[in-house]
Amino acid sequence: MRGDNYKKALNDGLTLLKNFYDFYPDYLKNIYDIYFKKDLDNYDNNIKYYEYYNKDFLGKSEKLEKEYDRIKNIYQQLSEKYRILNKDNNTELESLIKETYNFSILNYDFISQGIEMVRYLKEKIVLDNSTHEKQSIIDSHYSNLSTYLNNFDTYKKNFLNIVNQINSYYDIVNNYEFDKKSQELNIKQKENNLISLKNKLVDLEEKLKDYYVYAPFSGRIANFDVKVGDLINSGTILGVLIGNQKIAEISLSEVDIANVKIGQKAILTFDALPDTKIEGEVIEINPLAETEQGVVNYKLKIALKNNNEKIKVGMSVEAEIITDKKENVILVPNSAIKQDKEGKYVEVVLLDKRENLTNSSFDKSSNIRKIRKLNNQKDGLIYFNFNKDKEVKLQPSQISKKYIKTGLSNNELTEVLEGLSKGEVIILRAINPSQNTKTQQRNLFTPQFRFGQPRR
Repeated sequence: MRGDNYKKALNDGLTLLKNFYDFYPDYLKNIYDIYFKKDLDNYDNNIKYYEYYNKDFLGKSEKLEKEYDRIKNIYQQLSEKYRILNKDNNTELESLIKETYNFSILNYDFISQGIEMVRYLKEKIVLDNSTHEKQSIIDSHYSNLSTYLNNFDTYKKNFLNIVNQINSYYDIVNNYEFDKKSQELNIKQKENNLISLKNKLVDLEEKLKDYYVYAPFSGRIANFDVKVGDLINSGTILGVLIGNQKIAEISLSEVDIANVKIGQKAILTFDALPDTKIEGEVIEINPLAETEQGVVNYKLKIALKNNNEKIKVGMSVEAEIITDKKENVILVPNSAIKQDKEGKYVEVVLLDKRENLTNSSFDKSSNIRKIRKLNNQKDGLIYFNFNKDKEVKLQPSQISKKYIKTGLSNNELTEVLEGLSKGEVIILRAINPSQNTKTQQRNLFTPQFRFGQPRR
């Protein structure tokens, strides 16, 4: 390039700079209104409203706000350089042309990010065959952004052309310096392209995830009735995922659920496998109740510890959940506990007044001897095995009422904390002598029951 062509390039650059910095103030104000005014809804600004419609845009509004502040600061610096520019100083003029060229690239990218968000909403409205109550504003935003994008594309090309002309001149003057700067400029462009491509790749990878269905746990798929080419509606069940971990689901009443916690042990039994008992652990409790015919129930899940192959999906199951555990406690049947205004009590047979227990009520007093024998055992446990063909008759003097303090209980047994000692004989049920003896219940005492046995 000859010297006169170099001067012409600088003059063209000076004209382009004037055009650019005359244009930029209005653009800066308008782009602020498009992005950050509140024209569309109860959002902080317009760009946050556009961001709402696509999760891939999450965080872009904040990025654009920071980018706007950065662009504004750069503009203030460059406009001040242009204001005090010495037009006869070629070095200053060349520098400002190149800086403005890079600045036009920055603005082009800034607009590209915003127009992508607006375009998505416009296309979504068309695809959904719907209308927007502020369609005119959206159309205006898109139109203005498209215009500005074209403007900066033109500025980029024009500034780049002038930069290339200047560099061509210096190629003649100093080929080495030109090559160096040209390569730096080329690298910068490639880096910008690479960043843009990387951003697009990240967006595409995120979108690709939407084309896959991920199982929440490992296992096998059953009842998979879908074929390639089938049309699938939202909510369609594609199949059943059977996990490697067998899980039982049961329902408990609102009274029982209050004592159940995650991590508690359970014993599971199955109607189809009466001799099978499996240990399990509570792993999930649904916090939402289900009401059916006025009864409130809560569902919970129990993970089976033993992967028994006999247990199949859909089998009926019952669970005993261990909500508390105590050892070496005194237990009595619930039927033995009575209550009056003073509290709970049991009726105890006074063994030191058992003279009537040794008569014909027993088969040759064998059972009373057994009582004595077992009462002398170290563990203090008593077994009863009364003659089923005869009644045991007691006098009031042989019965004592003992008030007790109870602890844990279930459907059959209750823990006695105070008031009863191991080895004492209690009455489960008394028979009214005036009733027909043929209808009277036998076995008034606990048949074959251990008092004081550990409860687990």
